[in-house]
Amino acid sequence: MIKNDFVSVIITTYNRKEKLKNAINSVLNQTYKNFELIIIDDCSTEEIEQFIKNNFKSIKYYKNSTNLGVSASRNKGIELASFETIAFLDDDDEWLPNKLQICMNEMRSGNYDFVFTQFFKNSKVYPDSTFVDNNFIFHSILKNPILSPSTFVCKKNILQNVGLFDQKIKCFEDYELSLRIAKNYNGKFIPLALTTVNFTENSLSSNNNAIEGLKTRIELFIKYNNFLKKYHLEKEWLKGITNFQYFMEYNIYKKLIHPVEMIMGFNFDIERTCIKEECLNRIVPFKFFDSFDKPFWSVTVKININKLVMFCKKNKYSFYGSMSYILLNACNNVRNFRLRKEGKYIFDYANLQAQFTTLTKSGNADITRRIKNNNFITFIKNFNELKQETFNESIPPHHLEIYDDVIFLSCLPWFDIKHLEPVMNYSWKDYIPRITWGKYFIENQQYFINISLTVHHAFVDGFHVQQLLCEIERQIDILVDKK
Repeated sequence: MIKNDFVSVIITTYNRKEKLKNAINSVLNQTYKNFELIIIDDCSTEEIEQFIKNNFKSIKYYKNSTNLGVSASRNKGIELASFETIAFLDDDDEWLPNKLQICMNEMRSGNYDFVFTQFFKNSKVYPDSTFVDNNFIFHSILKNPILSPSTFVCKKNILQNVGLFDQKIKCFEDYELSLRIAKNYNGKFIPLALTTVNFTENSLSSNNNAIEGLKTRIELFIKYNNFLKKYHLEKEWLKGITNFQYFMEYNIYKKLIHPVEMIMGFNFDIERTCIKEECLNRIVPFKFFDSFDKPFWSVTVKININKLVMFCKKNKYSFYGSMSYILLNACNNVRNFRLRKEGKYIFDYANLQAQFTTLTKSGNADITRRIKNNNFITFIKNFNELKQETFNESIPPHHLEIYDDVIFLSCLPWFDIKHLEPVMNYSWKDYIPRITWGKYFIENQQYFINISLTVHHAFVDGFHVQQLLCEIERQIDILVDKK
């Protein structure tokens, strides 16, 4: 066995002797035996050193003279490591027995600089394997903080080359390091849950306040802004940033967020508003229907579109594009169609966008990128460009992200529809309305169309559907009369 086959395992700990014992045993029980185990004690007040000496004779132990934090402790472990491969484990986490064996096999067989795996948290597996594309590792990590340090195995020289953990960062330090590594080196995601991750109140990896977390998130946003633009991830990151406003005083949040507002050129306040559950005017039905396994309901209604059809024929506008414009504006003007729930928060989005389906040159239906409700002429121009882009099948897969601030639109122009229930993925919980319409038809010398609405019952009931129908009629009148 050559030196390259050995691993230095680093466990950082602070005042958690009982949990530390389980973490250590999970390392010692590995089927892969070529490792050293290093414990970095971040100046615990508990008798960690004596506990180690009494129970684990072969372990390297080092105690910081003062409490330095998780980043400095991990960096000290890297400094003391004897071998060229490093694996980390938090003191409240545990490895499955084959964790090191699988990771080392992958690193050797593919000559990877780093690997990471899925993990168990509250008996669920994270991250979803569909979140990670091994052809776009950096993009995958940039989009989601999917890498837990306890699942991470990396070459020591890579950690040294990128500058180790940033000791100035008090929160998201592992995520920040993973971005620096993934941006420049060759890694692989292993879709197997090989670690049990626990987040406890005084954990080194979670004992950070909201202000420090927001500061770090903003610094990363500014640092990686060009890549966020390239991969169309700015909106996703902004959602994560705006969530911090609910954990601190508003004036502090506004002061910290100002640099990002300057970069983006808009005020975050107008993007979405958080609504407390008790302020929701339908809290009882909301809680009732939100608990359902299948909370969406569908209805198909007939509407008069005579004015819109004549308008499109006269001006040679796309009816699909014009109808999409009308529906997007209508949804933006009915509050309950703008409401979304994310985690424990309810948000009112001020400016919904649309994603619509269209045909590709292969004859398949595909979804476009998002489109904003600009003025009508700009909307139609963008609509036609997105339609052509999708037809040419020229959209990279990682550009087709699904966001909460959208509605889904679809047209079936070959036939009239009497009722339609779209295919739903109920393993992915969302609150996004789906609107589909078929071929328009003539009754009593007027054009009509049947529209199928599929909506989440926690936010939308029949009254709100009626509001939307009235708003559709109003938007048609505004567009036609204005022209």
